[in-house]
Amino acid sequence: MKTPSTIIFFVSICFYSLFSFADPKTNNKALEKGFSPIAQLNQTKFGRRLFKLYQKAEKSPDEVYSSLINISKTEYFYENPIYQFAYYRILHKLELARSQPLASEFAIKKLFNFAQAKGTSWIKAEANTLLSTFHVKKGEFDQAFYLLEQAQPIANEIQHFRLQARIHNLYAIIYSQQSKLLQARKSYFSALEIFNNYPKDPYLSKVTSNISIIFAQLEQWDKALIYNQKAIKHYHESPINSLAQIAKLHINSAFIHRKGNMSDSLENQRKHLAKAQDYAEKSGNLYVQTNVLSNLSDHWFKSGKNKLALNYADQCIKNAKAIKFKFSLAYCHLFKGQVKVQQQQNNQAQSLLLTSLNYFTELEMAEGLRLVYQQLEKLYIQQEDYKNAHLYNELYFNSKLNNLFSKRQVQLNALEEEHAAQAQQQEIALLNTKNALQASKLEQQSLRESLGILFIIVCAILIYFLVRRYWILKKHTGSLETSNHILYEQSHHDALTGLYNRRYFEEHMNSSQLKDHNNYVLAIIDIDFFKKVNDTYGHDVGDEVLCKLAKILNDNIRENDFVTRWGGEEFVVTLAQTPPVDIKTVLERIKHTVQNTQIQTSSGALSITLSIGASGDIKAQSLSSTWSEVLEFADQALYKAKNTGRNKIVYTDKM
Repeated sequence: MKTPSTIIFFVSICFYSLFSFADPKTNNKALEKGFSPIAQLNQTKFGRRLFKLYQKAEKSPDEVYSSLINISKTEYFYENPIYQFAYYRILHKLELARSQPLASEFAIKKLFNFAQAKGTSWIKAEANTLLSTFHVKKGEFDQAFYLLEQAQPIANEIQHFRLQARIHNLYAIIYSQQSKLLQARKSYFSALEIFNNYPKDPYLSKVTSNISIIFAQLEQWDKALIYNQKAIKHYHESPINSLAQIAKLHINSAFIHRKGNMSDSLENQRKHLAKAQDYAEKSGNLYVQTNVLSNLSDHWFKSGKNKLALNYADQCIKNAKAIKFKFSLAYCHLFKGQVKVQQQQNNQAQSLLLTSLNYFTELEMAEGLRLVYQQLEKLYIQQEDYKNAHLYNELYFNSKLNNLFSKRQVQLNALEEEHAAQAQQQEIALLNTKNALQASKLEQQSLRESLGILFIIVCAILIYFLVRRYWILKKHTGSLETSNHILYEQSHHDALTGLYNRRYFEEHMNSSQLKDHNNYVLAIIDIDFFKKVNDTYGHDVGDEVLCKLAKILNDNIRENDFVTRWGGEEFVVTLAQTPPVDIKTVLERIKHTVQNTQIQTSSGALSITLSIGASGDIKAQSLSSTWSEVLEFADQALYKAKNTGRNKIVYTDKM
């Protein structure tokens, strides 16, 4: 997390449970291209009644609840599973509006049980996606990923485009909490690309708003403002408006103004937070209300109003405990603690900050930890405990370095994309040059046929100019080809390790270059506890470890194998099933070599181990069309290796 206010990402998760209804009279062409519960529901009079209840659920929850119960008792209710699906989604929404988040979660669990009983795959995918949002709120990312991995193949298979986009959005929220800004940005834009086909869908506003926060995390304030303004515009254009959502948009605006040091910053912050508080109270949504309280506490502290800051922090902690919202608990203990530090109430400050530290450590939130380290350093300086003050100063400094590295990775990716675009432009320029040469040759042939004897004289002149032009074009073409080759190498190799990168791997697989008769295995390799290396020795030493490991991997594979740096501390090895050496022997050799090698770095020798997840073998002819699924199976095996002790190889039995 980049700032305290990015708790708002998790408020957006509660919106995940919204029905994503759009105006049934709009986007008909888009709806016809894939599966859409929205279109199906609006095909019947009974379905349209449910749709109207959904529209009123937030503003009139008690009235809607009464009507919903009556509808559920009619004979029509059981004619189609989509009616029960709509029932639980509406129930989920109105329970949020009634300030009953636990009841809201229970409604989705009942939806999941209904899907299990009926065996309806698309409803199960919807339920898994919604249930994953509750795990994210609790910081249970592994469970959330598991549920999304169950839902995504179903959404893809039935072409449920809106669900695909919502899954991308939720992946992005998780990535952002783990400071994986590059993956978060890609996932958000994948979601946005889909929702741009549905300009009236209220979810378009949510995704666009989330993107504004990613740009804010990267300190690209102009882009952050542009995307948040787009989000507000989409919100007002949507036929279904949510008080909770407009509250979130105003929170984002306040955050961007505060962190971007814009003119009239304090005035704009207070204006937006006041509106956010009003909308949140009217929505009844406790998650949104708690998020507003958190932001108000931090705002008033920075405005020098400690009493107000403490009041809002206490209310925030009370709410967060009631709804088990760990992110707000972490930040509001921090905000209350920073006031106590300033007031020199050291014992209370220490208790609050250490509680906050425990929450942030459990949630693995880098930005939150950085803020706590900063406050603990101030506290121990006040207590003249310089040993602890120095310790937290070191932790704060190292966390800032890691944050800078994350931003650098995003910038490198943008540069890589720019190189690819330049290569494409030069390829187009070369093609245009060749076309011009071909047109010139056709013109000469026409002259030759029409001018007869005169052609000999003209031809002599043309030959002179054509030869000269040929050498000019050849020289120009050679320059273009050299430039293209350099750009190709830059865009297909990892800048740090020199290994192939993900772009090369995907192009290699998708271009059907695997035409031999071998079987292949894909193995994902992950360095165990690599985060500790960066935290202890710094990012530069981490880079040295990655480079040394890359050399070991290259030295221990065979002629027909190749290694790809997938990202961070993950590598993918493509292994050909060729005699006489078995693939398991190759992987065991890699694991054993790394385990028994002292990695020499500028900070001394380090020992590392690897966890490896390997797929089953698959024919070369099939790999080009199924490689992404094969990687998913290998990733599941890697996950099992890391959760059963690490430093091991797990082979999947799926294929």
